[in-house]
Amino acid sequence: MQSYRTSAAQDKPGAFSVKYADKAPLFAMLPVMDSRPPVAAPPKPSRRKRAANAGAPSEKEHICHMLPPWLAPSPQDAGAEKFAAGAVLLALDRMVRAEPGWLGALRARQALQAAATSVRSLRHREDEAALRDAHHLTRPGDDPGPAGKIYRVWRDFSARPTRLAGPCLAAFAEALGVRAPMAVFDGLTRASKNPDPVAAAIEAADACVAALEAGAGEGGVLAAMAADLVLARRLGWPRPLSVIGAAGVGRRGTVAERYAKILREALACHGRAMELERRAARLIAAAATVRVKGAERGVAALLADDVVSAGDLCRAGSAALGSDRAARRFLERLVELGALREMTQRPSFRLYGL
Repeated sequence: MQSYRTSAAQDKPGAFSVKYADKAPLFAMLPVMDSRPPVAAPPKPSRRKRAANAGAPSEKEHICHMLPPWLAPSPQDAGAEKFAAGAVLLALDRMVRAEPGWLGALRARQALQAAATSVRSLRHREDEAALRDAHHLTRPGDDPGPAGKIYRVWRDFSARPTRLAGPCLAAFAEALGVRAPMAVFDGLTRASKNPDPVAAAIEAADACVAALEAGAGEGGVLAAMAADLVLARRLGWPRPLSVIGAAGVGRRGTVAERYAKILREALACHGRAMELERRAARLIAAAATVRVKGAERGVAALLADDVVSAGDLCRAGSAALGSDRAARRFLERLVELGALREMTQRPSFRLYGL
């Protein structure tokens, strides 16, 4: 056994000193411990990346939220009605500024509603399904009929930039066969000084009707377009949403009646936006499970329009899914997954949409 030498002060029990030579094995371990590789700290993101992530919304964040039930037209209280209109327009403005992927589909749906309202006011019989057929069953240069022509004008209107309001109104007046001096539309959307955007839009509709020549049956349609352009300009939207056109606000009714119609349509538009947001999320999740070349571009085409056909996904410059058969199988698979609807209920020339 190894003996330990104690000093003179080792009278206390348990007190002893050890030679440094006896501690050599303990000190020999220290270089080994120091030679272990250090744990690398996770890299900090750059300032630019942190700023981008801070401003980006969460993937689970909803743009459209449920509106309270008290936001409803109140003909007995004009102040409450204006307050409700302001709240609904604020919700729509937040949605438009967020620019979700399905905003194109909402604009197309609103254009369809505006066309259906305009067609009914002109005593045509076509409904939404007939208007879709009139547009999609004919080529771009063919005549879709009187009702289909109005639908195409509204579709074109929803895609025009708001900053070109005067030239747009002049072009649509010519397309609708409305006779009016071309100088009338210059500055029409900036004429009203009313701070209320809805009231300013109604004033623009009245000014447009007053400037038209007598006998213009489609003058109410053009007046609704002028009102929608004024509403979009006041709210700072890059393109109109056809809310007033869908409400049927043209040349008939008092200001209070038309104000209530616009409020009801704004509420209906917000409801369509909520439904489209849910359906778009379902479509994106289902398309991730479908292994088809060009599926992402096909989903983008579906989110950008009211309805599409298999041929629309095969044309050059569109989703380019290859053959018509491949596009049809892609669309039918999404229908089976519950992410898409077939809108025609017929075996041939089907139209699909959210």
